[in-house]
Amino acid sequence: SAGDMVDVTGISKGKGYTGTIKRYHAHMLLESHGAGPVHRHVGSMATTGRNNCRIEKNTPMPGHDGCLRTTNQNLEVIKVDADKGYMLVKGNVPGPKKGLLIVKTTTKKIKHVEPKELLKKEVEQEAVEEETVDVVEQEVVEEVAETVEPEAVETVETPEAKEAE
Repeated sequence: SAGDMVDVTGISKGKGYTGTIKRYHAHMLLESHGAGPVHRHVGSMATTGRNNCRIEKNTPMPGHDGCLRTTNQNLEVIKVDADKGYMLVKGNVPGPKKGLLIVKTTTKKIKHVEPKELLKKEVEQEAVEEETVDVVEQEVVEEVAETVEPEAVETVETPEAKEAE
């Protein structure tokens, strides 16, 4: 229902084979002053840690990025429409458009917040259009009244006005 806090789980977008700069946000070497063509490379890997001359596990290296199961926590449900089959959630959800998602109640302490009322643009636009039509009609009537001479206007008597006399 509106105002519930949920956790959304899905498969993140795949980014293909990437280097350490994009995959782990590593720093680049200088692009000038003798860095050569290796300014986006990993650098020396076997000189870190206790055991020199050996690459330890979980060392940031180039490889496949994305396509992992991720969860975005503590997202607020804005609106649920069961008839049309959609749920409006505030925040970003993992994965591509029209991707499969799992929505669960959040694991955090706050499970529900007061829902905020959505503004309907259609109603606001109709009100603005009505106001502009009224203003335009009034301006047209005023312009016609200014241009037409009072003597030239004929008064037509209606049957109701004749009966009143």
